[in-house]
Amino acid sequence: MKIILLFAVSIVGGCASAINERNAHNYAKAAASAVQAGNWESARRNWAKAATNAQLGGMSGKQLSIAYYEYGRAAGATCHFEESENYLSKSLTFDQANNGPAHMPLLELARLQLAQRQYGEAINYFELLIPIYELHKAAEEDPAGVAVVYKELSDSLSLVGREREAKKYQGLSKVLKETSAGKHSSSEITPYGQHCSQS
Repeated sequence: MKIILLFAVSIVGGCASAINERNAHNYAKAAASAVQAGNWESARRNWAKAATNAQLGGMSGKQLSIAYYEYGRAAGATCHFEESENYLSKSLTFDQANNGPAHMPLLELARLQLAQRQYGEAINYFELLIPIYELHKAAEEDPAGVAVVYKELSDSLSLVGREREAKKYQGLSKVLKETSAGKHSSSEITPYGQHCSQS
């Protein structure tokens, strides 16, 4: 019976791929609307379905990475922390293998750890992130956003007793804040752990 079922799936695979791809886009659209409405539980469920359909539809690594990334964020916002870390890590793996924006899942993984007060783990991710920022001159592109990241790293370093390094990033954050006065970060901060009651 399993062999027959597998054969049937392989026969209709082309049609199924198109359906899955369309479903993935529809679920992603619903998830984005849910985030706009502040309903992170609905976003989590829709991103889960989008990711599943993207995978079944054989969508590109870039598309899968986006689905995994967004699902990871929504899972973290609704306090599914282990699931969040798993899918953000999957997104990171895709990005690293395909020259994608690895800085995005790295930052989310760091902030996910901060939400759980896992400061040492957060620092590990920040320390992978900072060289990417420096390589791509992120401080010039988004000084306000990088200032926030440096402050998060500084606070984390201070909390684990690494005061000298904490002061370095505190100073860098202060300089960037001064040079970007009146500007806002180009990226939003995911509300990790703030929508647990919805799940």
